[in-house]
This record gives sequence, structure tokens and C-alpha cells, in this order.
Amino acid sequence: MALTSDSLLVDKVETLDAGADDYLTKPFESEELVARVRAIARRREKTIERTMEIAGYRVDFERMKITKGGETFDLPAKEWGIFEFLAKNRSVPKNKSEILEAVWGETEESLAFDSVTLEAHVSSLRRKL
Repeated sequence: MALTSDSLLVDKVETLDAGADDYLTKPFESEELVARVRAIARRREKTIERTMEIAGYRVDFERMKITKGGETFDLPAKEWGIFEFLAKNRSVPKNKSEILEAVWGETEESLAFDSVTLEAHVSSLRRKL
């Protein structure tokens, strides 16, 4: 949640597009802030999926396991991160920059490698599954 004095529409849109769940401008009433936090918590509770079925694969996010037909697929940390990010965002197309930022926690420009490394991880992931 963003708490800010910036009330311009462009600031609100940029902040929400950057990942904020909500936007509240100063000054605000504490009751409204608490109500918005409760609303965010309710949305989060509904969207947490511990297991999921995707194209015949059973995915257990808590145990970081993928199984299909009794076979378990063990993935290195970065491949698991890529898979998890894409699985949880499967209804929304994602570009390389978004994946890099989600899995490596940095923008492509700040990493010591380029998106070819990501492509190699995705290729390995595809071969395994």
C-alpha cells in the first residue's frame, strides 16, 4: 500500500502499475487506512494457492515439488522461481524483464548478465517438464 502526498492521477497510476495493491493520499483518516489494510489482507487470503493443477502437473508450492504420473521433477532454485512466477501469473503474459525482476530481484540493467541467461533457464525447464 502506498501512503503519499502525491495526488496526481499519473502518480497513482504509476504506483499501482509498479505493484502497489492500493494508494492512499495524505491526509487520511486512520480508520480508512485500517479498512484498506483489512481489504488487502482479505484479497491476499483468497489468492494464496498452496497446490495447483496445471496441464496434468500437480504443483505443491510449499514443498517446491512438481509431480505428474508419479514422477517428481526436481528443479534448481532459479528454475523453480521462474516456474512459480509463471504458474502464479499464468493468466497474464509476462515479459523477460518482469521475470528477471521477480526471480533475481533486480532489473536486467543492474544484473551482471543479460536475458540470455534467463532463456537458458527456461529452455532447461522446458526440457525437464
